[in-house]
Amino acid sequence: MSKKEMMPFIPASDTMPAHLANSQGLGNENVSTDDMSVPRINILQALSPQLDEDRQEYVKGAKVGLFHNSVTNDLYESIYVVNLYYEKDFAVFNKRSTGVKQFHGKFSTRAEAEESLREKGVDFNTVDIVETGNHYCLLLDEQGNPEAPVLISLSSTKLRISDNWNTDIRLLGGDRFGSVWELTTKKASNSKGTWATLGVKHMGWASKDLHESAKESYEAVVITLKGGHQEAAA
Repeated sequence: MSKKEMMPFIPASDTMPAHLANSQGLGNENVSTDDMSVPRINILQALSPQLDEDRQEYVKGAKVGLFHNSVTNDLYESIYVVNLYYEKDFAVFNKRSTGVKQFHGKFSTRAEAEESLREKGVDFNTVDIVETGNHYCLLLDEQGNPEAPVLISLSSTKLRISDNWNTDIRLLGGDRFGSVWELTTKKASNSKGTWATLGVKHMGWASKDLHESAKESYEAVVITLKGGHQEAAA
């Protein structure tokens, strides 16, 4: 018998064997979102590296206003999602004018960020505190079936869109993941220039099966963000 035939494994497939289906994820206790390649959905802008043929990140067909999946490199004109969970953070970076790239950390509140800077003796005039609304969503395929959890981070001029999306979700009532949303892009401009921004439209309610899938994804996201395997919020 060959070595390959003696290997104790079941051929790879999309369906987990029954004896593993109820596993608790043991061994992943120290794995957080910072240690994984969480697919991020970004809106491509004029300076996005995916548009530059000389950059390693170049993606054929990329253009301003398309959505880009950071893991699969898929491009979309629009996407459908279920919004699973929301979390805000405040990241601190050196200002470009300093000429030194440096990340000073990510914090849950602006007050925590400022306290950390004071403790380190960092001049507030040399850094930017970037407020970001992080929307953990379940990406749906063209048939409306769950595809994968993704992260959509909204900052700067998109913060108001983030707040409005949260408001709309709360006004609908029920679970956050009980509704389906279409995301598109549109042009925005001010005195500094023009860019592509996010458009959000409520398309309807999740079906029973989709709601159950979304709930499972929500629970997985909450457990991962809390960095452990305690029971997720009901």
